[in-house]
Amino acid sequence: MYFVPIWCSFWSFWVLACMGKHLGSRGCYLFSIFNMCLCSLSSILIFYEICLCNSISYIKCFDWLRLDIISIKWGFIFDSLSSSMLLIITLISLCANIYSVEYMRMDPHNIRFFSYLSLFTFFMIFLVVSDNLLQLFLGWEGVGICSYLLINFWATRVQANKAAILAVMTNKVGDIALLICCVITFTIFKTLDFPIINSCIETCLLISTDIRNIYFDTVCYNKVCYFLVVAAIGKSAQAGLHIWLPEAMEGPTPVSSLIHAATMVTAGIFLLIRCSYFFSNVTNIFILLIFFGSITAFFSSTIGLLQTDIKKVIAYSTCSQLGYMFVCCGFSAYNNSMYHLFNHAFFKALLFLTAGYIIHALHNEQDIRKMGSLLKLLPFSYIMMLVGSLSLIGFPFFSGFYSKDKIIELCFNNYLHYVNIFFTYKYIIFAQILCIIAVIFTLIYSTKLVFYVFLNSYNGFKNTFNSFHFSSICIQIPLFFLSFLSIMSGYVSSDMMVGIGSMFWSKSFFIDTFFLNDSNNIWMNKASFMIHTEYNDYIRNIALMWTIYFIFASIIIVEYFKYFLFYSIISSLSWFRQLFLIVSKKYIFINRLLVLTFFNNIFFFSYNIVYKLFDKGVIEFLGPFGIVSNIKMLFCFQNKLQSGLIYHYAGFMFLTLIFLIHFLFDALYY
Repeated sequence: MYFVPIWCSFWSFWVLACMGKHLGSRGCYLFSIFNMCLCSLSSILIFYEICLCNSISYIKCFDWLRLDIISIKWGFIFDSLSSSMLLIITLISLCANIYSVEYMRMDPHNIRFFSYLSLFTFFMIFLVVSDNLLQLFLGWEGVGICSYLLINFWATRVQANKAAILAVMTNKVGDIALLICCVITFTIFKTLDFPIINSCIETCLLISTDIRNIYFDTVCYNKVCYFLVVAAIGKSAQAGLHIWLPEAMEGPTPVSSLIHAATMVTAGIFLLIRCSYFFSNVTNIFILLIFFGSITAFFSSTIGLLQTDIKKVIAYSTCSQLGYMFVCCGFSAYNNSMYHLFNHAFFKALLFLTAGYIIHALHNEQDIRKMGSLLKLLPFSYIMMLVGSLSLIGFPFFSGFYSKDKIIELCFNNYLHYVNIFFTYKYIIFAQILCIIAVIFTLIYSTKLVFYVFLNSYNGFKNTFNSFHFSSICIQIPLFFLSFLSIMSGYVSSDMMVGIGSMFWSKSFFIDTFFLNDSNNIWMNKASFMIHTEYNDYIRNIALMWTIYFIFASIIIVEYFKYFLFYSIISSLSWFRQLFLIVSKKYIFINRLLVLTFFNNIFFFSYNIVYKLFDKGVIEFLGPFGIVSNIKMLFCFQNKLQSGLIYHYAGFMFLTLIFLIHFLFDALYY
């Protein structure tokens, strides 16, 4: 049962890649969906056995590397963390495969597209169930390769080529950081297995600081933590390395929903949670996580506010939600971060697939300014977009409300007063302000998206309605399933995942020891502390929540009645026009700074040093090409000596004889 998701996804890729032409398009659809159904059913069973039955499974297969002291085995770990991720990956992959049957039906390379989706699912499953860092790195690189292939699937488009190269270059920063992290970790612990490393760190926490400094290299250990954060920043598109995620929307819409909303971009968050034991001794890391998370949530929400591409608006909202998850990890609330990741995957996949539904109906039109009045033509897509948007903004009783509201409360309630032991309070205030502003901006652009697409008057080409495309049930079934999960997942899993006294995550990641007055009674101490703080903060949190939703109602009124007077007054200010230009250009100075300082130097080094000097120079001179060229030159010289004249041959024989006699006399003399 545990190996069914891995083998089914790999078998699906292998069969479609090798025998797809013989199966035909219809056979490939059925085979891929059948394998994804098996993966989903087995993931549900694994989730029940591991998470609901409170168990854990370690599987060691065989040796992978054995060199002197290095011994790495193929191993898999199934705990509540990996089982939850497995459920997300397989369910959304199944929805993306069913959705792609209709969406990619007219594409001539749809078989190759389905094989790429299966390969990505295999590498993502491989990443989340790996029990050591090197095996996780293999899955980490695999999902990066599949991301490049799927972004650049329509390779004839120049923007798709540029977006794929940008994604590879940006993700390589995180890949190199994770590889360095693997090397340093092995240097310190002499192993890469997560259970052994976690046990070593827990042991170090129990001994005194003086003894720990003797047997523990603190400097190298801190470097491991910083490189882990850099790897997560690259893969999860945090501020500075976020530029690849919105540009990756050049790929097909099912790719955006599967890879760049629900699974691959959350791999950085998964890495932080899986390696949470590493951060237990390095408190400065939490400041870094809070800083990057809050900055990302703020900047992404401001950019999404002024975007006109429907997919890029949703893409920047993804960056913003990933920033919230980083903030949670910075507050050591890994359970809240994983809970929001679990809910976010469903409603964000729903938003992307609904956007693809609208784009498909309007013949690939993505500009929301050219849409409008689609409520009458596409009422089903309106309901789906409304459900996804309400979940995104955290409207009460939708899935986003249960997880996002906990994150906002996390920044304000007394539960985090212990952070002040390590941090200055100004860092907490900084995160509070940026997160609240990001929440308000999320309300604005979500309302703007629904208003411009469905409620506003139509502003596009009139002949679009003459050839309006209505999608089949293959697109509607995944949307309905994801909408159901977007409504119910938060309520159903709230008490299970983040409820008081819950044991759901107890065996998956580091639990903060601040609450431990008695080491044998961890959860009761934490539960009593949480109950006390919840009563103290109840009134304040309710007031905060309803203040935010009052702003939401005000925004709806302003957008609906079009109070252009307010906009005309604000837009007359010169500083507002300049700020508007900067934000609408996606803070282009950040992109240019990154390109000038990093990408241009990488391209220069790659072309002039690695390619021209090393590949075309040293390797070709010393390699097969150089040897063949030298042999040809020798034979050409020999052919010139073959003149056919006897005195030329006699002269060469005479010179050779003199040389041999001279060499013989020198040898005898010495």
